[in-house]
Amino acid sequence: MKQKIGKYILEEIKVDENVKTLTACTQPRKIAELSRQVAEEMDVVLGEEVGYRTWFEDCTSGTTILGLRPLKEAIDDPLLEKYQVIILDEVHERSLVADALLGYLNIVLKKRPDLKLVVMGATLEVDKFQSYFDGAAIVEAPGRFNPVQIVYMQDPIEDYIEAAILIVLQIHLSEPPGGILVFLMGEDEIEYVCQEITRRV
Repeated sequence: MKQKIGKYILEEIKVDENVKTLTACTQPRKIAELSRQVAEEMDVVLGEEVGYRTWFEDCTSGTTILGLRPLKEAIDDPLLEKYQVIILDEVHERSLVADALLGYLNIVLKKRPDLKLVVMGATLEVDKFQSYFDGAAIVEAPGRFNPVQIVYMQDPIEDYIEAAILIVLQIHLSEPPGGILVFLMGEDEIEYVCQEITRRV
């Protein structure tokens, strides 16, 4: 859903070459992957219309109109004047960075009434946020529940990664279309399992 928000905003705002839309992610480790998802959703090349920038990596260009990055631009541009819209995502995951950004942007908004701020989170105390941002509008997107069937192994497994791959393949080949959710221990395992499933399929 979050990648669609950026796409919707770009479709609605008037874009010119001197004005950009900034999506600020409060969790920098997710920026690269989220940028790839957004670029895929918009059917554009990553690094062109959609890009990301971190302290150590810059995957943007002169044509980037939707950028996902921490708000380090504030050092050189205190009022963020290049940007029309800022999306601050996952603010329910409280952190020093997120709280500092909320405070900073609240000050910026008072000096830049043209700037739009979208604050998103799964479990926000919306009344407090609305009060903090001077009666801002609230848009609720109700969650959806999908039927889930949980599969347990009957016996202990020595290699749970290989077992997960085999179970996913078995479900994929024998069940009707649907999603398969596998919980793993970290990014390396997730990437390995995805590669192996793709290779074996």
